Order: sequence, then structure tokens, then C-alpha cells
Amino acid sequence: MKLLFPTSVILSLCGTLMAAPSLIGNGSFEGTEMQKGANWGTRHQFIRGKGRVEIVEENGNRVLKVSMDEPNSTVKVLAGKVRFRPDTAYSVRFRCRRPDRTTWPNLTIVYRLKDGRSGSEQFQINTKKVKNEKPDQWLVLGPEMIGATLWLPPGSAKRYVGLPDGKVFFDSSVFGTEVIECDVFLTISGSREIRIDDLFIEEDPPKTHAALAADAEAERQRLLIDATAKANRELAEARKKKSKIKLNFQIPLKTDFPPLKTDFSSYPDSVMNIAFDGARVLRNGKPVMMLGAEMLDPYTMKMFGLDYWVKSAFLNFLEVRQGKGVMTLSPPPHYPFLESELKHCLNNGIPVWIDLLTGNGGRARPIMQAFPELFTTGGHFFAWNQERPESRAILRSLWKSVLDQSRKYPVLFYEMFNEVVYEDKSPANIARFQKDLKEKYRTIEALNRACGTDFASFSEAAPQGYRGVQDLLKPQSENLKAEWTRFTEKRFAEIADESYAFFRKAVTPYSKISFQSVCGFPDYTDAVTDPVNSYRKQDYKGLEITAVFYPQTGKTDDEEAIAAEARATRIVKFFRGMEREKPAFDGEMSIFPGSVTFTQENVVSDFGKKMKFRPGAYGKESVADDRGRREKWHLPDYDDSDWKTLPIPSLWGKSGYPQCTVGYYRADVTPEKIPGRRIYLCGSELADRAEIYLNGERIGNTMRHFETFTIDVTEKLRYGEKNVFAVRIENTYLRNGYYWGGIRTNLVLLDTPGYSSTRFSPEQMDFLLWQRAMLGYNGTCLSYFYMNWTDPSRCALQNPIFFDPAIWMKVPETKNRINDLGSVIYPKRQPESPVGICFSLESARGYVSSKQYTSTERSEDFDRYFAASSFLQRDTGVFPDETLEDYSRLKNYRAVLLRLTERVSKKAMKNLERYVREGGVVLVDRLSLTRSSFDNSPLDASAFLGVKRGKGIRSPGHVRIRGEKNSEPTRPSGIRGHDHYAPLQILDAEEVAWIGTTPVAAIRRSGKGAVLTISAELRIPGLKKLFRPLFEEFRIPAEVNLSGAEYVDVYPAASEGRHLFGLFNWGGTRQVRLSDFRLPPGEYRLRDAATGEEILPPGGGSWNARTLKAGFRRTISNFVPALFLFERTDLAPLKLTDIPAGQKEALKKFWAPFWKDPEKVRKRILWFGRTQYTPIRMSSAVKILHDSGIAVDCQISRTFDSSTVQVIRNGVPLHVPLSDYDLIILPNMTEPLAASQLSALREYLKTGGKSLLLLGTHSREVHYAYPGKNREVLKLVGGNASWNPVLDGKNARYGDPYFFRTGQIRPHDVTKGVREFSSLGSCAVSLKGGTDLVLSEKSAKPAGKAVLSIREEGSSRIALFGDSDWITPLGLASADNAVLWSNLMAWLCRVSPLSEAEAREAAHLPEF
Repeated sequence: MKLLFPTSVILSLCGTLMAAPSLIGNGSFEGTEMQKGANWGTRHQFIRGKGRVEIVEENGNRVLKVSMDEPNSTVKVLAGKVRFRPDTAYSVRFRCRRPDRTTWPNLTIVYRLKDGRSGSEQFQINTKKVKNEKPDQWLVLGPEMIGATLWLPPGSAKRYVGLPDGKVFFDSSVFGTEVIECDVFLTISGSREIRIDDLFIEEDPPKTHAALAADAEAERQRLLIDATAKANRELAEARKKKSKIKLNFQIPLKTDFPPLKTDFSSYPDSVMNIAFDGARVLRNGKPVMMLGAEMLDPYTMKMFGLDYWVKSAFLNFLEVRQGKGVMTLSPPPHYPFLESELKHCLNNGIPVWIDLLTGNGGRARPIMQAFPELFTTGGHFFAWNQERPESRAILRSLWKSVLDQSRKYPVLFYEMFNEVVYEDKSPANIARFQKDLKEKYRTIEALNRACGTDFASFSEAAPQGYRGVQDLLKPQSENLKAEWTRFTEKRFAEIADESYAFFRKAVTPYSKISFQSVCGFPDYTDAVTDPVNSYRKQDYKGLEITAVFYPQTGKTDDEEAIAAEARATRIVKFFRGMEREKPAFDGEMSIFPGSVTFTQENVVSDFGKKMKFRPGAYGKESVADDRGRREKWHLPDYDDSDWKTLPIPSLWGKSGYPQCTVGYYRADVTPEKIPGRRIYLCGSELADRAEIYLNGERIGNTMRHFETFTIDVTEKLRYGEKNVFAVRIENTYLRNGYYWGGIRTNLVLLDTPGYSSTRFSPEQMDFLLWQRAMLGYNGTCLSYFYMNWTDPSRCALQNPIFFDPAIWMKVPETKNRINDLGSVIYPKRQPESPVGICFSLESARGYVSSKQYTSTERSEDFDRYFAASSFLQRDTGVFPDETLEDYSRLKNYRAVLLRLTERVSKKAMKNLERYVREGGVVLVDRLSLTRSSFDNSPLDASAFLGVKRGKGIRSPGHVRIRGEKNSEPTRPSGIRGHDHYAPLQILDAEEVAWIGTTPVAAIRRSGKGAVLTISAELRIPGLKKLFRPLFEEFRIPAEVNLSGAEYVDVYPAASEGRHLFGLFNWGGTRQVRLSDFRLPPGEYRLRDAATGEEILPPGGGSWNARTLKAGFRRTISNFVPALFLFERTDLAPLKLTDIPAGQKEALKKFWAPFWKDPEKVRKRILWFGRTQYTPIRMSSAVKILHDSGIAVDCQISRTFDSSTVQVIRNGVPLHVPLSDYDLIILPNMTEPLAASQLSALREYLKTGGKSLLLLGTHSREVHYAYPGKNREVLKLVGGNASWNPVLDGKNARYGDPYFFRTGQIRPHDVTKGVREFSSLGSCAVSLKGGTDLVLSEKSAKPAGKAVLSIREEGSSRIALFGDSDWITPLGLASADNAVLWSNLMAWLCRVSPLSEAEAREAAHLPEF
């Protein structure tokens, strides 16, 4: 059988073959000495259980005997190395003898390519073919008895496929002509003993071409039969399942909305003063940036300078009723409490963004199990199959459950789909796809030529993996992938248009509609959401572009980190450049504080980039009590001599252990003590959960697969002695047949805190907001406020360890200054950039990644070109392939960069030729312009380029560039091949760069323009040296001439005589010289736009061509924007304002002291961490506590016990005994407490003088907790909380019974001075043996029920409140809530309360 594999593969051959000269040394075990390379009995490893491996003599023959001392043991025996010649078939056979089938042999052949890549393995014996086996008799196993599994290479639609026999054939067209060296292992698994003899691997006699063709045809027929049988089985199973359950569909297929007549005039101006004007968002007629957030209360949002509230509505609330043999689907009820939340925000002046999310979880799960045809076959946040009328009706009914309520209110934004990725291989879509292919290619022969497929007809044509087994024996067709991606993009664009029309009929013109998608970025290689056409009818572009920062603090800058940071800029520019007359918003923008970067010079030890490894648990075995934990594999004296070695980084599932769920790593190092040097153990992505040990002591742990860590081990190391590092990793994520555990990125000893996360600073937030504004972004939702300090994710905005709290003092100032300059920053139409780089979606569509779990390999290459142009201070736009097709758009650029633009059309080539003739400049890399976008056929662009590009070379080199003194080193490409350069054959071009004497860059001049071909992979400084002369020759000016820094980009903005230049330094702090800002002739005044300070030229006066040429010097810091505002002197200076006085007062009162203890601490309380009701949302409540002398510690650990808890105090993490706290506050929790935590609470309350406050709420929203999470805690204290809210229409705020007032207050020290309580949403509570203090009115439902109950039990005090929101700033400012909070805290902490006047003053909210 002939197999084609494009990369590394592991072939696992089960029970196998032989006859001629064997490639395995001493497979008969008869030699008196082991042959060289054969390791029978001497190199083995029990990867599970215990036993013995030995060569014994029986009846005059020597055999390999394996005995298992424990049930279910597994041992690997290394046989040696085998050299396979390409284009040659091999067979394997051996004999085995065993008492029964509980022990079985497998042969594994493993090879690794020279670039280090390898596959993975899984195998089983084909017991159906092993017949008439008798106990303790020799069985000859040959090709006919093999049950092999082939793990397919990265990029295939599936990861593995079963093979019919053990014939192995390495095709030279794929693997090359060199001999392939492999390791051979014999793996024995079972519970008893087994004997092996006469193990051979032999070369088969060469087959004739006719025989090979017959084999291929037989294999094809077998696969077709298998696939047909599988399809028939699946169809029969589906029909059988469907016949068991009938669908009673009661959802109307057509959705209508009544006419909408709504008067919004009563809402605050801050809600209604917003309008879209082209690419601008106006407030009171002025262009502005808007910022949003989730979860925060309206007052805190206004205090932080945040403009709109994001409501995430999860739409899985269909009415599903299951009876005997029937499932009834009815329309969902109205989305719970939505109107109450809208009223609360809108009446307090906060506009609303509604994010509608759908999935196949929750109540949708039983529907999917019974009727999978109603759902899409893939995608993200897109569940319902839009090719079926029932599914369309379901989706619209879910939307209607929100729209029926929200359309009555001035909701500003609707996000129809969240983070949408659409893919649906339903029969209807496959039929459409086949029709499109037939219309394009006309004949099946043409399609097969274009795609490298062998479909018999168009009715067989389908995306890879759709038809099952027969798809998987070939590498994935890049062109077929591209065709399917284009089809799916087109279908989603249609769905987006249809969905927009549905929403537009439902809501008022005031509301703006779109969807949010990452659109497959950064690489777009697995994308099916078209960023170009899908947004055409939407009101704005809804995006999600993450911000990552890597501080540069050394003398040299980390280019890799800087290029990664530039990625977000490139994506923003791509989207802003497509629709220049529409606003762009991030539906969510996660911010990741970067890690401190390091170089190889900082490495003390990388453990040889490998560690010893052994699995501790497999499959469904317990991960909590694995074998390694029982046998203490982490101890330094444990004998690991028989452990396997795994490289770092790697996944153990791809390294021979696919079913491993717990893995142990060990390595030792003997460091030298150097005075003054500190040593840190730094790591990244120990997937998923890790425990880290040094010399048997646990020194750290991780909880998420993406975590990084830095541990100072300076004082723990034993210098001059062996130190043993051990890592225990758990991973239960099973995908593609293996668990994804391992050290995915790095584990290394450094002399700098290399993976320590930096704290995101106010300056960095200032930098981020200014940069996004200067790129034309109209707004963003700063995410995530629903993560707090107990979440290890570095994008938890509430975590003061990762985010400096002073950020929220800075955000209002930054946004205010941006809006002062809004008329300059935000034009009605986004302008063109003088330089453009094509981000070729067409080329990415057909690219098959060479990596398993990353989608940035193309970006790694692309972003260096983009960054090189930007860091030459040329404003560089990013455009899609459509621009190459449209000459009217292409000609707007002065220079065009083609990087990874492999696939282009004939029209694009003609446009490029014309563009150059008419004076344009084109810069082309070694891979662009090589394939036709129509059918992927080869494209010869040598006439256009003036050169022919040779094959890639993987060897590094140094590039000598014309006019430069120093050469530039090459670097490997990130994409498949990892080449460093390709030689150029010069036709009619001029050489400008060489490796040795080989040209690697050349310019061809044509007409008024030129083409520069670059065939070497260079770092950013080397690319800049090639770009700059061409830019200067063709007078493509920089926005400003800058010297002294390598990594600074400039974004210009201008309007009516005012010019703003934003300089953004991604490198280290540098002293630079700035001159020749690109301005129209005239006299100008210059100010620092951030501070308002005027900058005068030397000698005073104004700035003009002469003084600008002389320039000035400036220190520009890493991540601190430099903002220069030039204004013509005949214009009045633009007024730069300050934030309102009331906002300043609020920040000073509530936020500036938030993370600090009060001056005099009388009592200290612990605020439970696993909750959305964090003190940040309760800043005025914390103010009252501080004024009472009560300090607040916030729990940072996910759990606690009776001895200690990790907290944040004064913004710093530390461990504190639980007994140190006078009160523990448990707001509504996001997860139930474990038994150990409940036990700790029980013991805590037994201690004298301790108190507990439980704050509850009813079930209302996805990011909030639910009462069920509190059940065990309530049981602990004898309490109860209702799932339903108290409603009182007679005593309602905003006319909403959800927000009720009550005067039913019973006398107690807690209620002294309290005449009325105002709720922001409460449930009824009860406390066994407690005193009810605050009750609902008689007009409420339920009537006369407690919302606050307290109990004193011995020296312990307990309070149970049914409302968590009442202590938010707006809540405490209402009725007598501030007095009630002060009294309640004083009673629980046994201190004197504030006076009524003091409590009201503390909770008073400054107006602004």
C-alpha cells in the first residue's frame, strides 16, 4: 500500500511480519552477545505497573520473556534503530506465545524528521483476524493480522486513520530521497506473561507498476465500501433515534413585531445625545471615543469614565418539554429581568449594548441529542442550522425573547452574534457547495486537477473530513480548503444580512446593529467569517482585538515581542481600512499585561531543553491519587533512571502517551553560586494544572494552561550539589485522540524574573487608548470586569496584582483629552495611508497550518514586514485582496507591500503591472505571486519581478545590503519549511543584497515605478534597511524624521489647520531627535497634546519649514505616547479641558484610598473572592467601612482552609490565618464551597467573637452567581434564600416592581435610624432561630417576607441579606441604606457605628 504523508508520522503496527535479511538486530535472540543496536532485555521501561524483561532459553531456543507482576502493566522495550529507504515496501512479522489474550504485543516504528517534528501513536490488535489461537502455543503474526493506526500529520482534517495491514511505504516525493532513521519499540501490555521470538523487519520484493496500481484501486474500493457502510450505519442510527422521539414544534415559523411607537424624550441627555456620522460617533455633535464595560454599576462606570454598559444575554431558554416518545419545543419566555436592568442603566444615564449569545448548551443540549440536524456542524457561538426553517424560527424566537422587551427602550447597540465563527457541513450546504464547484470548474477533471483530488463526480466533492475515511489518506487539499472557506464566508455574509434585516424591522433607527467576530485573526487560516463582505450592511464593525504589552526595560529590545504587539495594530488597521465610512468598536477588548522578556544571555539552565518523563495516570484513572503521588515521584532520591526523556516544549500525547492524564517531569542541575546573582525558575503553559517541586519541596503551582510564572529559587538551591526539579502536570483535555498535557512553551532557570507578569500601568492604559483612537477606533469595551483577583487570567481588570488601580484615575483623563481632540482625530471618512500592505485572505484560505495548536505562524512572518514599514514612520495601511482587483483603490497607495500574498488573480497581476508603470512601488517577498487564486495553478511572475526565485534554503546566512556597513542575519520563516532564504536568478533586475555572492534582493524598474523582490527572511532592522532607500528614492516621506530609536511608529491626524502626530514607542526608553514633521507650508504653534504644554522652537517664535528642519530632542519612553499638536497660528488654540470637578471628587473619595487600610484599623474583615460582587462594585460601602476603622482584605486564593487564606492587603498579596478576621463576607458566589472550606467556616464560627455575613440575590444573569451555589453555606448556618425576587409594584422605583422600597423595619441596633430600605433586587430569606429585621410590604409578592435576618449564637453573629446590589454606590445613596450598612457592619464587627449624618455623608455621591 502506498501512503503519502507530508510531515512526521508515527506508525503503530500491532502484532506483525518477516523472511529476508532483517533490519532488526538479533530478532531471534540467539546470539551470545547482543548485536550492535539491539537492546533486548537491557533497555526497557515500565510505563505502568511492574514486571520483568529477560532473555531465557526454552527447549534449546532463546526467547524474550516478559512477565507482569501487577495487573494492567505496560512495558516498552527498545529494539534499536532501523533505516528505511524511500520508495521501498517493508513487512514485519514475529511469533508470540501467551497463556491467554489478556497480554498482547505491539510493534511501534517511530521516526522524526530532521527539523525535529514528529507525530503520535495509538494501536490495537486486530483480534478478528487472529483465529484459532490456543493457550501457550506459538502464534505466527504476519501482515494479515495487523490492526494498525496511522496518525496523520498536522493540517489534516482528522488526526488518525485505521490501516488494513502493516505494509509501510515512504514516498520520496514527500519524504525526499534520504534514508529515514527510525526507533523501533516492542510494547507489551497486560496482566500475565508473554514470550516473543523471531522478530524481523524485511524489505519486500519490488512490485510491478501494475501490481501497485491494482493495490491502489483495491484500496480505493475498500475505502469506498467502508465509507458507504459507515454512512449507512449513521443514517440508520439517526433514523432509529429519530423514530423513537417525535418533534412537536410549536414555535411560529414567522416572527412579527407590532408597530413601535416609543417616546424616548424622558431619558437623560447622556443616553440620547449619541449619533453616527460616517466613521465618527458624535455626542452632542462632537466626535468622541466611547468606552464600555460589563458588570459594573452605573455610578462606578461614570466615575471611571466609562460610557456604556454591556449586557450579555445567553439565549438558551427555549421551553423544552419531554414526554413519552415526544419532545415539545415552545417559544422561550421573556428574558428574565432584562427590563429592570435596562431601566437601572438608562435612567442613570448609561447607554446599553446588548450582546446576544447562542450555543448548544443548557436547555439546548437535549434538543441537540435528539435532533442534531437542527444544529450547525461546527462554529463558535453559532448553534442553529439556518438551512432549516425550524432552526431559523428557533433563533428568531430566542432573539424575540429579548427584543420584545428591549425594543421599547433606547438601546444603543445590538450585537447579534458574539465571537461568531460559522461553519456548517449540513447536507443543504454541501449540495450548494457542489453546485458552486460545478459552475466554476464545469468538469470533475478540472476540479481534481485544481485540488489534487480524485472525486468521481461533483456529487462526491466535499470539504475534507465530510465523507469520512477516504478523505484521510491524502494530505489536505489546500485549494479545496480555500473553496470551502469562500463558500462558507459567502453563506455567513448572507446570514448576517438576513439577521440585520430582522433586527432592523424590530428596533428603532436609534439602535445600531452588528455582530462581533475575531474573523479568524490573526492568521485567518481557519476562518469562515468573512471580514470584508459580512459587515457590508451592518451599522458598525464589531470586533474583538486583544491588547498585549511586553515592557522593554533593557539596553536591547525584544523584537519578537514587539512584532507580536504590532499584530493588534495590523488587525485594527485592516478593519479600519475596509469600511472607511463606518465606526468600529471592540465588543470586548481583553488586555494582557506582558511578561518581562529575556534573552539567551539570561539563561542559567534550560535543562538541555528536555526532561525525564513518566505517566502517573491514564484515561479514566484517578488524577487526584495517581501512582506518582502514591510513590512520591517528586522526591529528590527517587530512582528515575528508567524514565523516558521528552523535549521541551512538547505534548506528551504526541510523544507516545496519548492516554496519559497525569505526567511527571524531572531534571537535575548543579548551579554555581555567583555573588549578587539571583536565580528564578520561569515557565509558561504547563498544561493544564501543575505542581512544581525543588528538592522535594513544593514551590509553586499553576491552575490554567496559559499561565506563566516566575519563582525566586535563589535561597532554595543547594549550590555545588545536585538539585532535583520535579513537575507534576494534570491534563484531562482530550481532543484528536490524545490528551494535550505537557510543557507547551518553556521551563528554564534565569538570572532575571523572565516570566513574571508586569503590572499594567496607567501610562500603558494611556498608550493603549491613544493608540486605538489614533488608529480610528471609536470605542471599546474594556474587558474583563467579571473576572476578579481569584482568577489566574492576566486580563482580570479587577486584579491589582496585574492592573495598577491608578489606571482608573487615568482613564477618565485620557478619554477626556481624546475627546477634546475628537474633531482632529475622527474624520467622517478614514483617510488612505500612503503605504499599504496586502493581508491576503485568499492566500490564508488555502493555507494548511503545520502546527497543532497555534494560528500565528503566518502572522509571525507577516507582521515583521508591516512593522518594518511602520517603524520607518510611514503610515502603513492594511488592505484585503479586493484592493488588488480594484485599480481605483490600488492607485491611492504610494507603495504596496506583498507579504504572503501567494494567490492572486490575472486581473490583480495586470493591475500591479500598471501600478508600477504609472509610478507605484511594489515590495514582494519570496512567496508572493506564485499561485492563481482561481484554481491554485502555478503562476510565473518572473517577468514582472525581473527575477526567478529558487527553492527555499534552511541554512542561516548573513545578508549584505548595498550601502550598509554591517550585514544582517537571516531568521527562519514561521511557516512550513522554516526557510531562511531563496536564491534569486537575475533576469532584468538590479541586485541590492547578497548572501555571499548569491543575490537575495533585487529591484526591477518599469516605467515610472519599481519592484523590489526580497527573498531572505530578515529581522525588522534588516527589512528597514531594504525599505528605506526605495521609499526615499520615490519620495514617500516619513510622517516625521526620527533618529535614535528603532521601534517607533507614528499615526497622523488632521483637520482644518490642526495636525496631531501620535508617536508610539514599543521599544525601550530612548533619546530621539524629531524633525521635518509632514505638514503643509505655514506657521504653526506646537503643544504637547497630553499635558497642554507649549513647545517652542530654539529661539522662540513659531514652527515653520526652517525650524521644523532643525527639529528638537525628546525622550520617548516605552509605552508612553508622545503627542504633538500643531495648530496654524491664525487659529485660536483648541481648548483642552479637565474632567468635571465632581468626577475628580468621586475618584478621590471612593477610589484613591480603596486599596489602602484606614489610618487606624480597629477590625479587619475578609471579603470572599469567588464572587462577582466584589468591593470594587461597592466602593462607597468600603468608604463607610474605612471611616469606621474596619479594614478590608480581599481573598485571592480560590480556596481557603482553617489555617490560612491568601489575600490582597494594601494591593499586595500575602497569607493570613483565617482566625485573624473578625468578619467574613460571603456575597453571592460563583462556585459552591468545597467540604474543606465549609469545615473551615464551621471551625471559624466556633472561635469566639467571629461573624459571618451572607449576601444573596435571585437567579438573574449568566455572569452572576445563582442561589444554588450558596446552598451548602445556607445549610451550614440554617438559612434559606428564594430563587425568585421580591416584587412590589406599589412601592417601585422607575415604575419597576423589581426595585422596591419598604418601611417594614423592626427595631434593633442594626436598624437604628433606618426608616426605609430601598432594594435593587432582593430575594426573600430566612434564618433558623434568627430575627427578621427588614421585611417586604403587604403589597409585595411575597408579602411580609424577610430580606434581612440576623442571629446571635453564643459569641458568633450571623446576618443573611437577600440583596447584594443594595451596597453599590447607587444603592447606598438611596433611602436609609447607608445607615443600615454602617449599623450592620458595626454590629457584626462589634464596633460603634457611624452617626447617621456620617454614614450619609460617606455614601453621598458627588454629581457630574
